[in-house]
Amino acid sequence: MVAGEEIMLRTVKRREATLLAAVFGAFLLVGCGAHYGRRPGLGGVPPTRAGDRDQECRERIRKAEAKLRREIERHGEHSRQAQKRRYELDRELERCGRGRDRDHDNR
Repeated sequence: MVAGEEIMLRTVKRREATLLAAVFGAFLLVGCGAHYGRRPGLGGVPPTRAGDRDQECRERIRKAEAKLRREIERHGEHSRQAQKRRYELDRELERCGRGRDRDHDNR
């Protein structure tokens, strides 16, 4: 075998090994993702459904509103504690894409 042929043969084998590794890696990602009912390539994170996200937002907003009502009853509408809970409620509303328009807010 001539030296040039040997180098070419090594290069082809290296490329085949790289291609084989890439195909095997893709197979593992897709295969494991399908096996566990998850999207491939996301590290086993389950897909989030819009309905679940909306439900979680409603629950967080409901809790923030309840905390605000409780602080108003305990300390008064303009208390420091009520202001803090209002801020937390506003933060949850913004987080869920339901922020109030502050230019038209009557407070």
